[in-house]
This record gives sequence, C-alpha cells and structure tokens, in this order.
Amino acid sequence: MSPSGRPPSPRLKAWLRARIAEQTGLGAAADWSRDVMREHQVLLVDGNAAFLWFLGLDGSLWSVDSDSVAHRLEPERDAAVVREVLVRAAQAQPELAELLEPPVVGELTSPDGRLCVRTAADSRIAGYDHEDVTRLIVTEVATGAVLVDMHLRTPGLQPVQFVAPRRLLLANADGERCERDLPDPEHASDPAPPAAREPIRFDYTTGRAGVVGMVSLGFAGALAATCAVGSAVSGVGSAPLLLAFAVAFSAGAVVAKTYSAQQVVDFAAGELRELRRSALHHKPRTWPLAAFDRVQHWRGLNRGAPTFYLTLEGRDRCLLLPASRDPRAMLPIGERLAGALGVAWNAEPIPDRLQPPR
Repeated sequence: MSPSGRPPSPRLKAWLRARIAEQTGLGAAADWSRDVMREHQVLLVDGNAAFLWFLGLDGSLWSVDSDSVAHRLEPERDAAVVREVLVRAAQAQPELAELLEPPVVGELTSPDGRLCVRTAADSRIAGYDHEDVTRLIVTEVATGAVLVDMHLRTPGLQPVQFVAPRRLLLANADGERCERDLPDPEHASDPAPPAAREPIRFDYTTGRAGVVGMVSLGFAGALAATCAVGSAVSGVGSAPLLLAFAVAFSAGAVVAKTYSAQQVVDFAAGELRELRRSALHHKPRTWPLAAFDRVQHWRGLNRGAPTFYLTLEGRDRCLLLPASRDPRAMLPIGERLAGALGVAWNAEPIPDRLQPPR
C-alpha cells in the first residue's frame, strides 16, 4: 500500500492502466521488464543496478532482483524504501504525487450529534504488519469517551452515512462497502448480563513431548551403548550408571520441552489472559476484548495432518486454545465465543499457508 494509506484514485488507476498499455504495446521493445508489466499489470517506476520497482494498480510497490533469473515480483515491505522510491517516481511523473499525500482521515457525526466517527489507515497490527487496514474510532461527543476502537480488514474505508440511528455505512475508493452497528452511549457502560460474566477457559498441553522423548531416548541410548562398549573393552563396569543417565536425560528433555497453556476470556475485566509455562519458560500475555471484532475458523497443518483452530481477529490477533483435528469440535466453541463477545463468527475454515499465530 502507498505511504498515504489509501488506494489510488480512479483517475490515477486509469492513468496507470494507460501507461502500462503504452509501454507493453506491440511497438514496444521486448525485454523482461515489459513482460513483467504485461503479465502482472504493474508499471515500472524506478530502479538501480540491483533492483527494479513496479507500482501496482492498488498502489502497492513491488521489487524485482535484477540478477535473478526468474524475475519474480516481491512486495516491498520497507516503508522507508517505499517512500524514497515513490518520491523519485513522482518527480519524474507528477501523477504519482497523490500516493505521497498524508493519510486520509474521515470523520462523521451521527444524526443526533452524540457520536463522532473517525477512520484512518493503519498497518501496525500484530501478525498483519504487511497489510494496511482501516482503524475505526467512535467517540461520544459530550464526554470524549471512546466507545469503539477496532480495525476493519478492508483498507481505505471512510464513513459515508448513518443508514440507521446506530448503523454506519463505510466505503472506499474501490467501491467496497461495509456496515457496522455502533453502541448507544446510554447503554455503553451498562453492566453485562450475568451469563456474559462467566469466564470462558481454554486449556492445552503440547503434544511435542512424545516426539522429544523418543528422539532424546534414542540419542541417550546410542550414547550409553557406545560408552558401555567402551567400558566393556576397558574392563570398567559402568552399564547401570549409563542406563540411569539415558533415562534421566530423556526424562529431563521431555520435562523441559513440555509446556501447558491456559487462556481465560474474562468478560468482567474485559480482557483475554493467556499463560504459557514449562520448566524453563513462563510467558503471560493479555489482550483487551474490545480489540476484537470477529472469530475466525482456520485450517492448518501439524506434522502433515490437518488441524483446526480459532483466532480472535481485530486490532490484534490471538490464537484460541485448544486446536483440534476434528473441525466439528471447533464450531461450537467459536459460535459460543462470538455470541458472548457480540462479534461476527466465520464458521467456514480458511486455509492458513503460514504457521498458526503463537
């Protein structure tokens, strides 16, 4: 995404398409950079002896290593490099200057004048640092109290209008739209019903101990056998001691590598607490429940076998425990949690190409 945090305007998109068509037309000289532009619909905007940078129709900047044979596009993740490249490109092609404008901030007041809605581009999200999203902030005009502070995955959203007294319509320059229900200031501080105050707990113990134990036992056994042969040759009887060493080594490895994790969704405190501990490790973490706006069902792999798990998505991302190889075991948990938090529930498992968040 561009430094301005918003996608290119329709006018700039049309200009980019025209420039790409012009530079990749039939009369253009053939080289690999034009093949890249034609195939991926990107425009070459800058380069040096090591890299070429291409601008996509969505405002994203891509780099290609000039020395690579495949000439594969890679997203440019260094914000400083993105700005430097676009500054140089805008000097040669002023049409690109809009990508360097300050971040777009939209603001709208509710029809009754009680709520103020603001949006802005944001990319500082744990687990999603490479993506730009929309930050939605709703405050009470009279007191300035923040009623909503969350992130929406669609970039460039701005408040358009209130379609109902407490229902907001947002849209971006690409025509993508979404609606959000906002809290009523009169009831925003009301205590939660008794059922919602009951905490939800998740407990998990890693299954890596079995593998670690077998590997450690094999290593210790081989070492003990080697030493036993050496002691037999030398005439020193130390087989019992070596056997005890192998067992103690394996047991120690299992204990050191086995950890337990517990998560508590505490509605009264408005937070999700997690504690992971082992013999050598103790890591507490806390997330505010207000940071999440969706429960997501994921499908991943664990040692080649499909594994299903849940995440809370929003301003932060948090893995919920436990995971299961049976998707039906995750559905009731996700539905119950989404209902208790009052957030969206996506029951369709999404394939996770990366490691699950920890």
